[in-house]
Amino acid sequence: MRRFRGVIDDLQLEELHLSGRLFTWSNGRDQPTLERLDRAFTSLEWLEQFSSYHLRCLSSDCSDHAPLLLVLNSEP
Repeated sequence: MRRFRGVIDDLQLEELHLSGRLFTWSNGRDQPTLERLDRAFTSLEWLEQFSSYHLRCLSSDCSDHAPLLLVLNSEP
């Protein structure tokens, strides 16, 4: 994990903000464990080009993970 964080730091990657939900995974029990396992990272150059992005979770009936949807505003 330390090496992974080192790569993120070396590449100066930024984590994209996830809208509308705090967790992307649940174990589905009566008292569920909720975690944010899924994340999206980008370079500063990408963030400058697509500053009005929207990252959100979709619901899923067939998986314990919530898929992420990244919507870009491609207007100049």
